[in-house]
Amino acid sequence: MKGRKKERKKIVGTETLAFLLISLIKENTFHQINQVIVMSSGSGNSKEKEKARVSRTSLILWHAHQNDAAAVRKLLQEDPSLVNATDYDNRTPLHVASLHGWIDVANCLLEFGADVNAQDRWKNTVRNP
Repeated sequence: MKGRKKERKKIVGTETLAFLLISLIKENTFHQINQVIVMSSGSGNSKEKEKARVSRTSLILWHAHQNDAAAVRKLLQEDPSLVNATDYDNRTPLHVASLHGWIDVANCLLEFGADVNAQDRWKNTVRNP
């Protein structure tokens, strides 16, 4: 019986977190998503770092998609390794910027050493989309 209560608590916590994240997305408050994910992670330091890393990867890909060169630059100044972060299809921020024709974002990414030969899931690079 006790095990069931713990499971139920965990599910409610997950549902609450999902609701909060959806609310933040609807309100376009993406900068707060990173804080929510870090706060919701377990007590282990490596877990917190991994959650923050996943969130920052999502943020740089999002800002590249939105043509927000200033936000991309800020994220890269904080963590230059994000320049070659990938999504579920192995697309980098440079893939995203190139696909949409966002020159300022692409130039920013190139300044930070983005890999122009990085391949997505379908073996496309920014040179041969």
